[in-house]
Amino acid sequence: MKTTLVLSVVLAAVAAKFCPGERNGNECRAGDNAYKCSVFFENLTPRRKLTWIGALPDALKKAKNKAEAKEILGADVTEESFNNFPGCQASAANARCYTTLNKQRSVPLDSCDRNLINTSGSETIGDYLCKQVRRWKRMTLTSRPMESRT
Repeated sequence: MKTTLVLSVVLAAVAAKFCPGERNGNECRAGDNAYKCSVFFENLTPRRKLTWIGALPDALKKAKNKAEAKEILGADVTEESFNNFPGCQASAANARCYTTLNKQRSVPLDSCDRNLINTSGSETIGDYLCKQVRRWKRMTLTSRPMESRT
């Protein structure tokens, strides 16, 4: 019983992070004079209003093929373009994010074309998003105390 309780508490602590790169409760927010374009599931679990999917420029840092990322997003979308934002006005950041992500929203969920989430084209956006939903739902189920499961 002790092992189960400790495991549940540990899993709950891990699941409590807002995003994978969260440090000291910063919710993966952009630094000074910078902005991010984040993507979330809304109301995926009862305990979270927003569930993190990913963000730019974080995805650019992880991209295996920088040339493909540039081709998908455009040559002017670089890590540096997110970090050189002196005015730091929310409306300007929203406009930049909309412009950057608008092309991606029209990609069909069942398309295997290279895209922002899958630069190699080996997986559909829909499959990727379903995996993320299953992962979050599994974490939600395993983080509940044993007594409340049915």
